[in-house]
Amino acid sequence: MLKKAIIKKVDGKYILYTKDGKKKLGTHDTRQKAIKQEYAIQKSKEREVKSAFLIFSSNGEEKAAAIVEIADDDNKRRRGLSKRANIEAGTGMLFDKVGGFWMRDVNFPLDLTYVNNDMKIAEIVRMEKDNSPLPHVYRPSALNIKYALELPTGWLSEKGITVGDNLEII
Repeated sequence: MLKKAIIKKVDGKYILYTKDGKKKLGTHDTRQKAIKQEYAIQKSKEREVKSAFLIFSSNGEEKAAAIVEIADDDNKRRRGLSKRANIEAGTGMLFDKVGGFWMRDVNFPLDLTYVNNDMKIAEIVRMEKDNSPLPHVYRPSALNIKYALELPTGWLSEKGITVGDNLEII
């Protein structure tokens, strides 16, 4: 992996800095998390999209990690993962605002995961391909939803991730 950042241990924490050491990019409790953030930054620059590194955990134990694109403007939110042939396991899209979700022009099923204000998974809904003129619109059943996350169907269950698990965004 080409080194794009510097990781320094300071007071028991791992701090990720830009290669020139001038800008702090993040602080982590493990070196592994700092490396994962560095990897996510590299991937987002390669694809010219904003991305985040997600860590799923339960009872303090990490279950899995994913790299997702961030849908943080109206065009990205509207387009979502449509018009793609597929996506890799452990990748997806994180929506910074939650509204209605649909599957028009999406070529593969997705698990739509709603994350509440406490950063816990509140609901997981399977979304099937739907290219009908009026596709089904999915909305969360809870009111305190902060993020929505689309991942390939089955990836969450394969990793043992369920409602109530924690999500950390790096």
